[in-house]
Amino acid sequence: MDISVVTLESDHTSVPPAQQQPYKCSHCSKSCSTRYNLKIHIRTHTGERPHKCSHCSKSFVQSSHLNNHTRYWQLNAHILAHAGEQPYKCSHCSKSFSTRYNLKIHIRTHTGERPHKCSHCSKSFVQSGHLNNHTRYFTLESDHTSVPPAQRRFPIKGS
Repeated sequence: MDISVVTLESDHTSVPPAQQQPYKCSHCSKSCSTRYNLKIHIRTHTGERPHKCSHCSKSFVQSSHLNNHTRYWQLNAHILAHAGEQPYKCSHCSKSFSTRYNLKIHIRTHTGERPHKCSHCSKSFVQSGHLNNHTRYFTLESDHTSVPPAQRRFPIKGS
């Protein structure tokens, strides 16, 4: 019986498709397997951190890192709220809060700070969510200062 053994000559210099990294960083020698991974990597060079926490000043390179941070923040706030603890005291009055964020928002009632400004009108807000509600009503195609006062959900001062 004649048995033929077929051997395949392999090129040990080739990389399996699953391990190929065709996306090269223009800033360094790093290569990535996907365009998305390269985009995230490039942020280490540019310092871009587009995912911002609405509760504190932290920002993140990836949305998943913000999600982890937010879950941790929410869990701590939730535990403190159920425990009835309010360790964050206002230095202007006698109020106390279970989260640093709530204290920060409260202090704005004393300082008058309204950091969230509408890019279409002169209105400003204490919380970013209030600005989001304000702008959600209007489209980018119309100048919302021209909406008649009776039809405005958020009246503009002086109207």
